[in-house]
Amino acid sequence: VTFSNNQALQGGGGGMFNFESHAVLTNVTFSGNSAYVRGGAMLNEGSDPVYNHVTFSGNTAPAGTGGAIRNIYALGVTPSNPVIRNSIFWGNGSEEIVTDAGSTVTIYDSVVLGGCPGLGSCANIVTTDPNLGALANNGGFTQTRALGVGSSALDAGNNGTCASTDQRGVTRPQGSACDMGAYEYEGAPM
Repeated sequence: VTFSNNQALQGGGGGMFNFESHAVLTNVTFSGNSAYVRGGAMLNEGSDPVYNHVTFSGNTAPAGTGGAIRNIYALGVTPSNPVIRNSIFWGNGSEEIVTDAGSTVTIYDSVVLGGCPGLGSCANIVTTDPNLGALANNGGFTQTRALGVGSSALDAGNNGTCASTDQRGVTRPQGSACDMGAYEYEGAPM
């Protein structure tokens, strides 16, 4: 699935808004989405979603409100606690992920511009450029953002939590380890 060029004109979650729900997303791309206030790509309100091999790039929201994701309380009582694995957060405005006090975000084996976000619990975070290509037809049924030469996401994922294919249906891993994000590079090592 690809969520691209969507807007939340009054509120948040330019690409997706989760209210007291627990979505599980695998092999998804969020690109070019925007929100008026919170979560350019996604707003989680009282939600505990799980993301595996998701690419967030080029999404925007006002400074301090989460260019990619914003995690907030629902009705002032239910926190949001997403779990993220083998994913990419790159180039989503002034910050990638913003989480309200009392909520937390857990991130494993992912590329995150700026490193582990505030109120985050992180392991194996890569902070160097994944060299993502533009959103394009790279095969499969949906558009993706391909990994470019020298990508920090190449062979950097955790095989123990690796999806069996990428967003296009390409078998994972193609190298020594699966790639982070929705796209698995299938050529010779870069």
